[in-house]
Amino acid sequence: MAKIAILGFGTVGSGVYEVLCRNAAGVSRRAGEPVEVKYILDPKDFSGHPAAHLFIKNFDTILEDPEIKVVVETIGGTRFAYPYVKACLESGRSVCTSNKEMVATYGAELLGLAKAHNCAFLFEASVGGGTPRPAEPVWFLKPDTALLRNNDPFYIPAFSQQVDYECELVVRINRVGRAISERFAHRYYDEVGLGIDFTARDLQRQAIAEGLPWERCKAFDHSAALSPVFIPLPELGGDIRRLHFTLEVNGQVRQRGDTSEMLFDVDRLIVAVSQQMTLRMGDLLYTGTPAGVGPVRAGDNLRATLEGRELLNFDIR
Repeated sequence: MAKIAILGFGTVGSGVYEVLCRNAAGVSRRAGEPVEVKYILDPKDFSGHPAAHLFIKNFDTILEDPEIKVVVETIGGTRFAYPYVKACLESGRSVCTSNKEMVATYGAELLGLAKAHNCAFLFEASVGGGTPRPAEPVWFLKPDTALLRNNDPFYIPAFSQQVDYECELVVRINRVGRAISERFAHRYYDEVGLGIDFTARDLQRQAIAEGLPWERCKAFDHSAALSPVFIPLPELGGDIRRLHFTLEVNGQVRQRGDTSEMLFDVDRLIVAVSQQMTLRMGDLLYTGTPAGVGPVRAGDNLRATLEGRELLNFDIR
């Protein structure tokens, strides 16, 4: 039996696990032997998950288990993914990943390690539903009924078994524009806030698998928490490409955002959206979330800061 470990349990990691469970017979047939997930590494609390016994928080558990021959990396970014993948390859374990950033930055080194230790470093963009970095930003819409204002509590909807938080920088558009060129995009905003994009992850996985739109999982009532205060950019140094924000869940930092690490910067996002629809004064642009996405549970407290200033602080019910 081939036993594997999954690193990370966000959108891609949970998708990998779900696919392996749902298509166990087909995967085993193609592998030539039964395939079983033995560990899922993730620092968040999944004690209420049906597969809670699989979750671990110590990476060394994987390295110390001789049964683990294959590791699927789904963390994203390079801060944690790169040292974990490097250690796996150095120990002779094969790694499969959909991490474009890591491959672009460390691909040659990791391929060399795989060759030196007689294992495989496999990059396949479709792992667990992951996609390669698109040539253009991918975006979707939420109606105004999705807004959750004034730090009001968020009530977990009954139609989902897993709602995840995604903390994001939010830009408020300050003038009407269409087909905006990149050199003028900075004129269309002058203040920023923070928001939480709540996602019904189980419904999103279903939508991805069936090729359906995302409104059911992204656009439901109060799925877009919005900070009651926006800060003028000059008060933050004036450079939107050098902002930092954090999200705490119950006092523990779960997400750290750095706008210099965005796949597409704010100006590029404005250009992309305005090519296909008119931007109006007051429109809100949620700009994407960093690593660390996870589920919310009743009783949780979410607190988000931008350059040390608290902008969000509300409870989950």
